[in-house]
Amino acid sequence: MPSRWKSFRYRLEAAALRTFAALLPRLPRRWVLRMADAASALWYRFDARSRRVALENLRAAFPRLSARRREFIARGAAKNFARTFLSLFWSVRLTEANWQEWMIVEGAAAAAERRKQFGGTLVCGFHFGNFEWAALSGGWAGVRGLVLAQELKNPALDAVFNGLREHSGHLIAPRTQAALKMLRAVKGGRRADHNAAGLLVDLTLPPEMPTVALRTFGGLRICAPVLHAVLRERTGVPLTPLIGFPRRDGTVRIIFGEPVPVPPGATPEQVAQALWDHFETFIRRRPSLWLWSYKHFRYRPARPEKPFPWYAMEHPAFEKLVAENPVGEGPKDSSFKPQGRDGREKG
Repeated sequence: MPSRWKSFRYRLEAAALRTFAALLPRLPRRWVLRMADAASALWYRFDARSRRVALENLRAAFPRLSARRREFIARGAAKNFARTFLSLFWSVRLTEANWQEWMIVEGAAAAAERRKQFGGTLVCGFHFGNFEWAALSGGWAGVRGLVLAQELKNPALDAVFNGLREHSGHLIAPRTQAALKMLRAVKGGRRADHNAAGLLVDLTLPPEMPTVALRTFGGLRICAPVLHAVLRERTGVPLTPLIGFPRRDGTVRIIFGEPVPVPPGATPEQVAQALWDHFETFIRRRPSLWLWSYKHFRYRPARPEKPFPWYAMEHPAFEKLVAENPVGEGPKDSSFKPQGRDGREKG
């Protein structure tokens, strides 16, 4: 049972978040973006732990980059996350009538057609660009479904975030019984207009859970979900990658991509790796749009291919995943091709 102090703190956090959620949508969009930029600058300056994690992740992923370049990318990533976070709260201003003024969506019609063809859709995103608006767009663009959400330590906050993420018509699925709920959603479930499922594939999960040891950035391993690949195997529904590219004018270009090709008979681990390789190409080209302050590389093999960040730890269950799931070389493209100084598309 939580202590009295923790209960009081949780109630206080929930009240503050509800107040923030009520006030922020009243501001013009340009004010919200400026607020996010200012908040990210303060966060990057004073949150030494998050800054250290971001820089260490970049050092491990791209050891040839200069310290100045890593600093630039880390600042850009902090700005992108702040804009994404505040945009989620501002999104209650979006409606069926005006959402297309702020979201430029590509490929949604093809994704909706695949949903009809296969009887369901599996949409996969990652912590890149404006991933919150990318997910929201599906509700208005004809790809409505069940979205997997990770619970917070303070359960009182979940109601606020879930309400925001359901604003466009999605339904939120907690991790409890997520596999069964998402399987039913992809197969059609009880509601024909919600026969889609979506999740982020770059979350770090404990290796005791259904996970895969993905090979990333030339040798770093991520203990990531494998649920999407298992659902694909059981249903035959292809995986649709989803990416939201923020633009300088506050709009977001959202792309429902073509299914990532995988060889016939591929295992769920190989499917998960193929999807990650697809996503990693975008991170390499526009690194300031990924969430570098997150502890992606929490587990490391006993004999790593390249140095891991300081926070990484060995774990016997993860070692077993690495041994059982050998993977290929990963993407070859190591270039950086940001559009604009901060990696955002020009509006």
